[in-house]
Amino acid sequence: MFVRLLQVSDIRPAPGLAPTRDTCLYASTMLAEMLHRFGGCRTTIRGGDGKLDGGYVHEQGERFGHFWVEVVSADGQAFVCDIAADQFGADPVVVLPLEASQARYVCGNQAEVSRQADGLMAEVLATQRKGLRGLSL
Repeated sequence: MFVRLLQVSDIRPAPGLAPTRDTCLYASTMLAEMLHRFGGCRTTIRGGDGKLDGGYVHEQGERFGHFWVEVVSADGQAFVCDIAADQFGADPVVVLPLEASQARYVCGNQAEVSRQADGLMAEVLATQRKGLRGLSL
């Protein structure tokens, strides 16, 4: 859905940037909520700083700060879902069994990841309470 929105909209990234650059926490928060509410999945936003505390590890070994979603489906299947990996040259949507994801997706300090995700959710909810900004009806 996220990729489709970018494909059909007039939203364009700055030249040289992937459409999802610096959106991984937003994308992961949205995805986690949707999978939980509409898919009956248990979700956890994971991430790391790309330095000493986890993150995304590119095929060539380069590390990046990043967020993604760890999911357990209603039937108990565990997997990683990432809808912002294209910023690292990966597919726009990555879904991997949890066991197969460990080399690429290295979990960092979960308390810090949760703090950032909770802060973003609070910001989004506060914005919604104020009304939709930038929308001309």
